[in-house]
Amino acid sequence: MKHLFAKLFVLAAVLLGAAMLIGCGRKQILPGDSSVFPAAGQSAVWGQPDQPELKIILFEAGKADAILLQVGDRDYLVDTGLYENGNDLVEKLRALGVERIHGIFLTHPHRDHIGGMAAVLDRMPVDKVYCTDVRNDGSRLWKKVRKLLAAKEIPVETLTAPADVALNAGAVCKVLWPEAELLHVEGDADINPNSLVMLFSYKGFRMMFTGDAYKETEKAILERYPVSTLHANVLKAGHHSNKSSNGEEWIRAVSPEAVVISCGNKPGDSRYPNKGLLKRLRALGIRAFNTWEQGSITITSDGKHYYITAER
Repeated sequence: MKHLFAKLFVLAAVLLGAAMLIGCGRKQILPGDSSVFPAAGQSAVWGQPDQPELKIILFEAGKADAILLQVGDRDYLVDTGLYENGNDLVEKLRALGVERIHGIFLTHPHRDHIGGMAAVLDRMPVDKVYCTDVRNDGSRLWKKVRKLLAAKEIPVETLTAPADVALNAGAVCKVLWPEAELLHVEGDADINPNSLVMLFSYKGFRMMFTGDAYKETEKAILERYPVSTLHANVLKAGHHSNKSSNGEEWIRAVSPEAVVISCGNKPGDSRYPNKGLLKRLRALGIRAFNTWEQGSITITSDGKHYYITAER
């Protein structure tokens, strides 16, 4: 009889596992309970949000950043990917039912972050744009974006740390970088090191956005803010996972449960996602997702529980 019950138990477990996999519908899944932060020594209670109020999508956009934040009934973008993919970004947004962009955060004026702005501004109403005081006057694309913003009379707010940007439904973006005095990194144009770094929070869920910030940027932030204020459930890897970013001290301070990487490769190249970073994350027990191998990555949350799914 004992053997019979044991066999029935194993069979039930197998069927339950299969049912969960079928119900998920996607290959990569990481559910979590954001209520465990910042308290230490607690275990996450996994579970999919019953009524997601927040959706964050890292679009597959090559070696570029294009991220949608849907907070309640408002839609925001963090960067817009490459110029050549601008129309594709607009079509993806429309397929998701996005009719209007209530705010766009531009982390820094490089082509793989501001490229889709022309298409978005031409084809969708945009209420406001947030950017830093970092300039890229040698870029014709940056000049075109600024000209479009002026022609369409779209309000532009310059963000300088420390600052809080209130979004819909109580969500907040806490600006951690750049400061009024820009960070200088020898041999660099000072654009990446002064990327917009902000901690997004919605109820108990938190996500760190980093643009292409360098390790020098991470160090500067760690010197200015208590570690207890930097915890996030999810970290968006800096600079597409490049070795110039994502220092171990920074990752330990943010102490994410998951890291999401927006990256791509040239034909025949396999630099991204950075293997050194992946090894470091494995050693720390942190799950990693990347758009190059897994397609667009979606995070849903009710402000307490959150769920991460990858397209493939």
